[in-house]
Amino acid sequence: MAGCVDAVIVVESGEKGGSLITCDLANGYNRDVFAFPGNVKMKYSRGCNQLIRDNKAILVTGAEDVISFLGWNKQAKQEKIIQQSLFLELDEEEKKI
Repeated sequence: MAGCVDAVIVVESGEKGGSLITCDLANGYNRDVFAFPGNVKMKYSRGCNQLIRDNKAILVTGAEDVISFLGWNKQAKQEKIIQQSLFLELDEEEKKI
């Protein structure tokens, strides 16, 4: 999965687990990794805080951070490209096919 996505976002994770393995793989594939920080006393915040501390993930506090970092807000502002119709003039045989 880590190689098929633009970015990995971790909301909660313990000190060990599949999320951290996925983040390591994503970093290996040069994918962006984001993590939400959590309370340092909470068991399932330790993984995210560790990723951020070790510079293996970018700290985010909301969706806008991810959208801005990945440049998705710029894409929405670009003019829409409209595909022109193909085969504008077809003879009767081409229409049957």
